[in-house]
Amino acid sequence: LSIIDFNLAEFVEGEETMVEGWCGTPPWIAPEVGTKDGSAQWYSPILADRWACGEMIRYFAQYTPSPNRRQDLVALAEPLLHKDPRARPSL
Repeated sequence: LSIIDFNLAEFVEGEETMVEGWCGTPPWIAPEVGTKDGSAQWYSPILADRWACGEMIRYFAQYTPSPNRRQDLVALAEPLLHKDPRARPSL
């Protein structure tokens, strides 16, 4: 999986790497990143991207015609949307 934020991407070595600041596109921004008008916060870009991936999967699930597939996609997305970044599964 590759997620590209044009002109916003950070090169990191692992999920332990932390960055400070705010960037992204609402509503695809992980909660730990904070808000544009809030104070700068430290977060792991990899863990924040996992949350964004879960949000995208949940978004696309609503357009899936099959109820079973929709449920499967939502079930896949839910762990990625965990409030605790460290509880999100590895991709």
